[in-house]
Amino acid sequence: MRLALFKNAEAIGDPDLFAETDLGFHNVLAEIPDNPIFTALNASLASWLMSQRTVAIRVRTDNIMAKAYEGHHDIYEAVVARADAAMAAHLQAMSSAYWEAMHGDASQT
Repeated sequence: MRLALFKNAEAIGDPDLFAETDLGFHNVLAEIPDNPIFTALNASLASWLMSQRTVAIRVRTDNIMAKAYEGHHDIYEAVVARADAAMAAHLQAMSSAYWEAMHGDASQT
């Protein structure tokens, strides 16, 4: 996801490349839950999204690429923050389960 975000940032100023990397970011995002419904829905919308992105980027002059990137960056940060929180919760739960199994007391964590 970080690579897709980096490519999107590097493409700011190039409308065609930005639209391509925008879709690339969305593809990575759709793959995260490992749910075929998300990836299928994203794939089915890809051509429409590419058309929409290309038109919007070419017509708008209010730094739309930078604004879109900022949104992607915010999404990336939210996913990373949640991933960190989820990992910490998982490690805590596994530590508690281990201590309970070994000693009958989960307070050792």
